[in-house]
Order: sequence, then structure tokens, then C-alpha cells
Amino acid sequence: MLVDFERILGRPIPQVSTIEWNTFGIQVHDQHVIGLGLYQQGLTTLPASIGNLTFLQKLDFSWN
Repeated sequence: MLVDFERILGRPIPQVSTIEWNTFGIQVHDQHVIGLGLYQQGLTTLPASIGNLTFLQKLDFSWN
């Protein structure tokens, strides 16, 4: 799932402790992605696989 984002971005997404409005990273709990911050990454679309992030609680893709 995250591989699709990393392929689009051309780099890995780092793990972070929290997702704020200006975060680029993922927040993980019990091996599940619970937060995804894609701040200012130049995205124009999101991959369909975002729907597979069933534990996602916080998503921010500001300034894309």
C-alpha cells in the first residue's frame, strides 16, 4: 500500500511519532499505519490502494 505512494514520490516515507498539518511521514501502531502525512509533496492524485489502509485515523495531504 505505502509502496504505491513511495513509487509516486520516488523516495521512502519516514516513520514519525505524530502527524501534524506539516508532516511528511507515517505513524505506525501495532504494525498498522494509523497516520499518513503527505505535506507539500506535489501530489495530484492518490493511489487507489489508500483504501487498503483500514487502520488509518489521521490523513493530511495539505499543500499538494
